[in-house]
Amino acid sequence: MTALSLIGGALPLVLGIAAFGALLGAVASRRWQWYLLVLTLAAGSLAVSVVVGMASGIEHSVGSSFPDSFFVWAALPLFATAVTVAGWRFRSPGRRVLSVASIVLLALFGADQINAHYDYLPTVGDAIGLPMRGQVAPRALLALHDTSRLVAANDGVVVPLPIAGTVSHFHGRRAFVWLPPAYFAPRRPDLPVVMMLAGVPGDPSNMIRAGHADRIAAAYARTHGGLAPILVFPDDNGAFTNDTECVDGPRGRAETYLTIDVRRAIEHRFDVARAAQRWAVVGFSEGGTCAVTLALAHPHLFGTFVDISGDLRPNAASGRDEVRRTIRRLYGGDASEWVEHDPMTLLHDPSASHVGGWIVSGLADRRASDAAAALQLAARRAGVDVQLDSVPGRHSFATVVRALQLELPRVADRLLRASASSSTSRPAERLD
Repeated sequence: MTALSLIGGALPLVLGIAAFGALLGAVASRRWQWYLLVLTLAAGSLAVSVVVGMASGIEHSVGSSFPDSFFVWAALPLFATAVTVAGWRFRSPGRRVLSVASIVLLALFGADQINAHYDYLPTVGDAIGLPMRGQVAPRALLALHDTSRLVAANDGVVVPLPIAGTVSHFHGRRAFVWLPPAYFAPRRPDLPVVMMLAGVPGDPSNMIRAGHADRIAAAYARTHGGLAPILVFPDDNGAFTNDTECVDGPRGRAETYLTIDVRRAIEHRFDVARAAQRWAVVGFSEGGTCAVTLALAHPHLFGTFVDISGDLRPNAASGRDEVRRTIRRLYGGDASEWVEHDPMTLLHDPSASHVGGWIVSGLADRRASDAAAALQLAARRAGVDVQLDSVPGRHSFATVVRALQLELPRVADRLLRASASSSTSRPAERLD
């Protein structure tokens, strides 16, 4: 049951049939006056959905691809609720049950349609938060250091890791770390690190559950003697819809958290490489914008970035008043911070010449494609090594998978080349 797909197969089809079947049963009547009321309720529900959606700015929160069908999926359970309330007094008990069932089923159907559009949660198990493929408890890492049990780590392991905001006081949700097979070798090489940011709305596990970053890294490791970078999946937002854009401001000191608290935690816990040329940051959507900004603003920490479907610069609004509202929401009204976190500004800092990366967008994602082209042009003019790539897809995790399949091996090659020039092997150490 938990392995059932939420994106394709039988479950979405069965859910749709059940939802609309229940709605038809709730609406059915022999009175023509009732159908006039039903049409009014349908129009009103759609209007409410559109007005609330536009007023809340939800289109900006979920990325650059927001089809009009989303308003319909949101309106359907509202419509079912209105029908239930309007017909409650003169409906039979059976029709009342159908009416209530239609509300629940249409809400689930709408949520699944939105989920499928973004390829967000692939299975039922992902939706209810079951442990991920290869996930182990931190205490289990001790046993895996025994070379006789390395077979258990032939695809690497995923470890949950709470990271406290000791310096930033940022309340990040639980992070995850993917450790390659080479981490468990008797003489472990000095491994590089890739920080991976999933965007908003979202969760640190999204780049694993939906982006399959661990599987792509494991495939790389299988062809490189178990070697691959360590992947770190920290929380850059603190909550599902809290869009920090990875800066310090009213929404939390996310930049300090990622660059100091997370970095120190990973260095201490896993004894990884520390040089900037051996750290990369990769992100999708808001996380992609973060990847560019963090790498350019902190070239002493990150030497490589991959921006997948990010924006031109950190932003937290849309429309004609976008800049003013972004400055207020992200920087507490400090316009100088907005300028200092703009990649167009950061690219002209001499230290940016030490950073390199890739910008990737889906062919059907117009906004991200325009941003990618503008960023790559600005980078070329500033003498910064940035390559531009496109993959099939829209603003979704299916695009992320394609982008990571293309770029993650390149990032790994780049980081491991840097490691080979200066790394030393060390005995595997037990974790406390």
